[in-house]
Amino acid sequence: MSQRARRICVDNPRCPHVAVEGSRYCAQHLQQRLRTQQPTAHARGYDGQWALFSRRWLALHRWCGERDDFRQHAEHSRCTQQGERTRAQLTDHIQALRAGGNKYDTRNLQSLCRACHNRKIIAHEGGWVTV
Repeated sequence: MSQRARRICVDNPRCPHVAVEGSRYCAQHLQQRLRTQQPTAHARGYDGQWALFSRRWLALHRWCGERDDFRQHAEHSRCTQQGERTRAQLTDHIQALRAGGNKYDTRNLQSLCRACHNRKIIAHEGGWVTV
């Protein structure tokens, strides 16, 4: 039986620890996340209408770092910085809604993979905000 490759903790891009089996986080960051759980998407203002809009956006803008001009932007995408083409998983607001960003303004949106999105949230917004 082959062993699975050990995964690095995804909570912080500088975390040197290996993720706990069955998790994406090391033991320390897993405990922190359990203590300060992120509010639900609905509580943060993301409803069914947003989910449909996001799916349509991702169908058009499939690559990490891609914005409304259909070009790759490296500002928040390590994938683009490294010249990699990674499939996007999330529609991200360049300027956070809580910082005054417009929810449906396509100039405020970009497609990101989960890893780049997590890095952006931690580096630019200080992590998840609890309500």
